[in-house]
Amino acid sequence: AAPPPPTVISVVPVNGATVVPVNQGLTAAFSEAMNAATISATTFTVTGPGGVSVPGNISYASSGSVATGIPTAYFASGAAYTATITTGATNTAGS
Repeated sequence: AAPPPPTVISVVPVNGATVVPVNQGLTAAFSEAMNAATISATTFTVTGPGGVSVPGNISYASSGSVATGIPTAYFASGAAYTATITTGATNTAGS
């Protein structure tokens, strides 16, 4: 059987956070090393009110297996946003 796929083990800000700076960067730490080439703006997305995509710069640090998203526009104060990492983001074994 194939090994289980990687999981996100921690995020900043925490899920459901309500007091977040409008210029907050987002991070997701993975359970194992990821393939850096698969961590991108297509696999790490942020959407805001009305499902509008928030542009940003995405990077991956193999030290700690952490993906970071830095928005290029401020978040609207008091609005809800959702960060998503798709299954297109894979570990170094391709799963």
